[in-house]
Amino acid sequence: MTDPVVSIATLPELLPGRHLLEGQNFGLGHLTLVLGESPPGQVAPLHRHDYEEIFIIHAGRGTYTLEPVMDLVGLGDGNERHPPHALSD
Repeated sequence: MTDPVVSIATLPELLPGRHLLEGQNFGLGHLTLVLGESPPGQVAPLHRHDYEEIFIIHAGRGTYTLEPVMDLVGLGDGNERHPPHALSD
């Protein structure tokens, strides 16, 4: 069994300030988390993958795209999406 406590410092960095926790590496099946902050102007382009993903906005505002719909998101909003999606701020 893997250690149930995971330090963000041990996770791979996707972009500056954004870390990836791939659930399959920790016995969590299909869950993957991206932890961190997105500075103004940073964009995760439209993409898709084979695992579930959850976005929780803890500060600021951004635009969440679930093709073809675009929603403004902000503090406290959350999204779980599987089809092609993108997030920008």
